[in-house]
Amino acid sequence: MSGIEMGYVAAAMAAAATVAEGYAQKQEADFQSDVQKENARVLRENAYRKRLETSINEDTMRRENRQKMARNIAASIEQGMGESSTTIGALGQEATKLEQNALNLRYEGLSAGENLAIQANYMNQQAKASKIAGKNAFNMSLIKAPISALTAYYTAGGSAGLNNKLAEDGWKNLGNKVYTRGGSSATTRFYKLRG
Repeated sequence: MSGIEMGYVAAAMAAAATVAEGYAQKQEADFQSDVQKENARVLRENAYRKRLETSINEDTMRRENRQKMARNIAASIEQGMGESSTTIGALGQEATKLEQNALNLRYEGLSAGENLAIQANYMNQQAKASKIAGKNAFNMSLIKAPISALTAYYTAGGSAGLNNKLAEDGWKNLGNKVYTRGGSSATTRFYKLRG
């Protein structure tokens, strides 16, 4: 097998390996994106449940608070202090405290639910970013494949045929794959002989 043929084989293998690596990165990113989407779905469900649980707990607490206030009012009337300004003030303070407890419960639950919803949105954004990163990795592998192929071609000895062709056309090989015309200063461009 000549150097050029070996170069072709090496070039094809390098290009295929580069594209395969990019495809593997894309598949990994797609899997990561799917996991992140599932996590976002679970977080959205948890946010919904937290809000529902908060609403139920708030209703339960308010019902218990009303029962407690009714017992307190009944006890004060039973003892003959129902119309006392001190009793009315104490009952008002108790009602305010119980209402504040219910509002605190509601605020904490809604905040926790909102936090979970925000995490779900963030997870969705991460899923989109992972998907884009995977596509970019695959596209980059398509761009890098020709470069890998050319590098493998030269490394495997395929450049010998190119060197011979350039020499036949009057180019001078400076030994480091930089060609120049007639011994002038080295340049990385190939100039066609005019003639």
